Amino acid sequence: MRHYFKFRKFNSKNSYRKSLFNNICNSFIKYEFINISFYKAKEIRIFLEPLINISKNYSSHNFKFLFKKLNNIESVFKLFKILGPRYFYRNGGYLKIYKVSDKRGFFLKSFIFFS
Repeated sequence: MRHYFKFRKFNSKNSYRKSLFNNICNSFIKYEFINISFYKAKEIRIFLEPLINISKNYSSHNFKFLFKKLNNIESVFKLFKILGPRYFYRNGGYLKIYKVSDKRGFFLKSFIFFS
């Protein structure tokens, strides 16, 4: 049973996993779609949807919080200028994940984009 396991480790250290998610999130915000493995897409959704929810209302605290999480000023500006107003009236479900390949296991490819 998977009790008390909140996220997947991807057989990597904590610092590498954080930098991996940070880079994937920054490129996903920049291009608005990405092609990665299915399980990484599920983890990115857990990481990114609260950030979009925070970007709906602008304040200096929210700006500093998003900059601390993403470490990229262009991504933060795009969240506040474009993506926050786009999803202002939606309560959740900002990302869609579609499976692309039929291969089973860790390398099951998926396509993730903003809905």
